[in-house]
Amino acid sequence: MPTEQVPDKHPTSTGQLTGQVEDQRLTSDKSYLQHLERQFQTATGQVVVQVLNFSRTPRKGSEIQKHLGLKHRETFVNNYLTPLLASGWVERTIPEKPKSRFQKYQTTAKGIAILEQYPSRLK
Repeated sequence: MPTEQVPDKHPTSTGQLTGQVEDQRLTSDKSYLQHLERQFQTATGQVVVQVLNFSRTPRKGSEIQKHLGLKHRETFVNNYLTPLLASGWVERTIPEKPKSRFQKYQTTAKGIAILEQYPSRLK
């Protein structure tokens, strides 16, 4: 007798990108935030914009975490930093040594392009 599969009530989030950034300019503030949120399953659009703006200057991970007001390092890394690195919007300053105590993170040209699409009144 074949068994029927029951869909998972609580699908898990992988934190991976769900799609590529659309080239078109989004007109309303709310729709743009929702667009950014679709890019990341865990990070909100406002947090993405905060990190991208703050990291225009290379910053330590702990500085970015403190700027966001997050206390739990693992949450910060899993929900925000790793997806931003995977998207190519943020990069390591020492890519060959990801665990270096001197490691900093900065917004890439791709990340700056995202900010330029972002409505100026929400920056």
